[in-house]
Amino acid sequence: MAKKRKTPPDPLHAVLKIRPGDRAPKYRQIVDQVIHAVQQGKLGKGSHLPSINEVCAQYALARETVVKAYKTLKEKGLVDSQPGKGFYVATDHYTQKTNVFVLFDVLATPYKERLYQGIRDELKGKASLDVYFHHHNPNVFRKLLDDARGRYEYYVVMPFPDDSVRDVLAAFDQEKLLLLDIDIDFPGKQCAVIRQNHDEQLEQALDSGVKQIKRYQSFCLVFPRDKNHPTVIKTAFRRFCRRHQIEHRVMSSLSNDDIHPSNAYLVIEDDDLVTLVKHAKAHHLRVGRDLGFISYNDTPLKEIVEGGVSVISIDFYAIGRRTAEQIVRRETIDVLQPTELILRESL
Repeated sequence: MAKKRKTPPDPLHAVLKIRPGDRAPKYRQIVDQVIHAVQQGKLGKGSHLPSINEVCAQYALARETVVKAYKTLKEKGLVDSQPGKGFYVATDHYTQKTNVFVLFDVLATPYKERLYQGIRDELKGKASLDVYFHHHNPNVFRKLLDDARGRYEYYVVMPFPDDSVRDVLAAFDQEKLLLLDIDIDFPGKQCAVIRQNHDEQLEQALDSGVKQIKRYQSFCLVFPRDKNHPTVIKTAFRRFCRRHQIEHRVMSSLSNDDIHPSNAYLVIEDDDLVTLVKHAKAHHLRVGRDLGFISYNDTPLKEIVEGGVSVISIDFYAIGRRTAEQIVRRETIDVLQPTELILRESL
């Protein structure tokens, strides 16, 4: 008796997931997922793909949807077909520019420019980046992401704590989403995260400079209202000071009347750093001796101002490069970028 011919395995079934709630057209979902599977090595050259009729039946799709998807893949040189052999993957390697939606919080700042430069340098033309800003406005955040959904292969988003922000992120394809800088929870969250920690890691960074900080009579945190900075910064600051028995206070603004010799200051906004430098010059105070200060987030200029400003910062260029790697690799990651205190002449 002749043996029955075995049906070739269907590797497409393992990588293809049609999501009815996804705003991307179903044919586009097929195309994107096949491209991603080839790039990840999950589909190799010669891998058998099911016929158009089989895909229609298995995933309850209209014939024109699958025809359009296979036609698009053939036009890209990713899939081919032959009589008697059917559809198959035509290459082990596929490179295309990935269209990436990048949503930052506010307009470019020096440290954010370093982050963006890290992304661009690492990608080296492998992706096209469209950059937007939400300015911590929930309505702007929702509109930008709603308008962008389904138009890009990947989404890099700086979120902020807000219920409507969580709702928007929960509706996204988690495999195409990366939360950057700040991490927040939302229902069904399974996306990638590259973040910094403003709590325990901030406290550990301050610990590394406790000897220098204790030279001053008091340590002051300038934490402006309505700037959407993480409130855990205040918690970590107070915890550090109490643990080391350092006299301290938290201020929402900084004026010349608030600046006193023999005090050290931790400032988040660069405007407050400028106020400190101007005050020191006007009153002939020696920076790093009569008056100490630490700034948040490093920039090239802070390396030279007043002989160097001490900073608490992450490596924004490194976090940009890691973001670019994630755009290419699409892994499910949770990366914590270390926070450190860089001591210079201002403390």
